[in-house]
Amino acid sequence: MRKLNKTLALATIYQGWHNDLEENNENHPAYNSANGEFYVDIVANLLWVQDGLCAYSEQFLYDKAELVAENWAEGRYAKGKFEFYGNLEHYDESLKGNKAWLWSNLFVVQTDINNKKGTKPVMYALKPDADDYNPFSLLEYDFVEHKFLPNRNINFAEQARILHDINVLGLNFKPLTQVRRDVINTLIEEIQLKKKSLQEARASLREYFTAFEMTISNLNIV
Repeated sequence: MRKLNKTLALATIYQGWHNDLEENNENHPAYNSANGEFYVDIVANLLWVQDGLCAYSEQFLYDKAELVAENWAEGRYAKGKFEFYGNLEHYDESLKGNKAWLWSNLFVVQTDINNKKGTKPVMYALKPDADDYNPFSLLEYDFVEHKFLPNRNINFAEQARILHDINVLGLNFKPLTQVRRDVINTLIEEIQLKKKSLQEARASLREYFTAFEMTISNLNIV
C-alpha cells in the first residue's frame, strides 16, 4: 500500500463546498453514491492522486492519462461519468453518517476489497495518506507466499494493530494475492534470466509497486 499525497488540486469546486461544511461544523448530505453532486469529481481527483491504482491493494483501476488537467474545467471533471474498476470507499465507516463526503476519509478501491471490508472498523495503523505512514517501516512482504506482514521490528501491540488493518483493508485478499504473485514472479524471472534489467522491469510495472520493491530488496537485486 503506497503512501499517497492526497491533494485536491483538480476538484476545486468540491473542495470549496467541502471546506465550507467543515468550517461551519455542518453535517454532510447523506451518502448516495454515484448520485452525489461531486461524486465524479471526487473519484477522478482520487484516481489521479492514486495513479489510477486501488488505494489499498495497488491493483490497476483506471488510466491516469484520462484524468489530466486538460480534462477539467473550472474545478469540475469535464468529461462526465466514466467507468472504472472500483468503488468510492470510506476508510472509517463510522464517519459515513455525518461526514459522508469528508475528503480525508475517501479513497477509490477495488470493488471486491470494498465489499469484503464492508463496515469493519479500522485501527488507523495503516492509512495511506497519513503524515507518518511509511509502508517500508510498517510492513514486510513475504515473497514466497506474496503476503504483507507487520514489520517484525515493531512492538507486538503495534504489530497486532497493523495485522488487523492488513486484514480489514484486504492487502492479502487471496484472489488479488494470486495475481500479484504472478505479476511479480514473472518480472523477477525476467530479471534473473537477464531478459530485463531492473530499470526496465520497473518501467514495465503498472501495479503492485510496493510489493515489487520489497521483493527485490529481499532478494538483493540491484
